[in-house]
Amino acid sequence: MKKIFYDENGNSIDIGVRDLLKKGIGTKVYKTSDSECLKIFTNPFDDLDMFKTLAKLDVDNFYKITKLLYDKDNNFIAYTAKFYQKEDIDILTMPIDYTIENMKRLYIVSDMLSDNKIEIEDLHHENVILNSKDIIIIDADRYVSNIGEDCREYNRRCINSLFNLLYMVSPSINFLSNNNGYLDCMKYIRELFIKENNPDIVYKKLCKYKRPFDYLRDK
Repeated sequence: MKKIFYDENGNSIDIGVRDLLKKGIGTKVYKTSDSECLKIFTNPFDDLDMFKTLAKLDVDNFYKITKLLYDKDNNFIAYTAKFYQKEDIDILTMPIDYTIENMKRLYIVSDMLSDNKIEIEDLHHENVILNSKDIIIIDADRYVSNIGEDCREYNRRCINSLFNLLYMVSPSINFLSNNNGYLDCMKYIRELFIKENNPDIVYKKLCKYKRPFDYLRDK
């Protein structure tokens, strides 16, 4: 099946779509090839300038927008982006460095967004892809412009909250909860991320262990 869009100069672009990957409120995401996907907004998206800024970003661990697409009236309604293959990763059973290195790289992403006065408003565990090497932010399209001085701090807290969620929804958490108690597990996860804003401090707490699973089991 093909869908017709236009570039900003009004030239038509035919894009073949394959699988429907995700359907959200006002959005649909399709796979177009093994390396690319297409996100369509039901209604035209107002903040085109912000997406032009996002499309210029070239940083690890953040989805790469490849084309901005418009309807025949030149309204921004879709974009194509690099497709990232998801793997079945349990973050709690990955080596400690998996958490720390990805946390550092995602801080770089959040700081780059902050430098462009962009706040992340839609960052949670369903909007990231985990593979054996990386945690990649995808499909997080609710952003707001922020010219205040707290933008960097806010975005870093969003990264911390993301890791808090990733630990909480890990497949291993049920085993740990049965042995250590659910509330205690949530408490120690929260102390790792919500109360700290520095990967180095998180590392100091985890470094004696091979995996986050071992850290939580030892509590």
